[in-house]
Amino acid sequence: TGGFGFTQYKAAAALNSDLSDKAKKVIDDSVNYSLETDKSLLLPYMPGTADEKTEIATLSADLSTYMSEMYNKFILGYEPLENYDAFVQQCKDLGIEKIIAIYQTAYDRAMAQ
Repeated sequence: TGGFGFTQYKAAAALNSDLSDKAKKVIDDSVNYSLETDKSLLLPYMPGTADEKTEIATLSADLSTYMSEMYNKFILGYEPLENYDAFVQQCKDLGIEKIIAIYQTAYDRAMAQ
């Protein structure tokens, strides 16, 4: 029953075994610095409804896998950058715009309180 937000990002970054300790420290330091110096960077608590959370989880599964695979291909040069527009379209086809709309709805709801 947690909300959407930055906590998930920070937890994922901290648990990513591919990151070196130095990289984790850089991420952690920049996150802590940003949040300590500019409170406007904090997102409001945005509790998603059960339906919103379910839909995000469903859409995110395939999307996250696809994006991760393609990021690696682009970075390593296995996928030419000329195919970036096709990558964006595939993200749209997999529901990224619906996910953004759900987060926007949750944000608007939180800001209205």
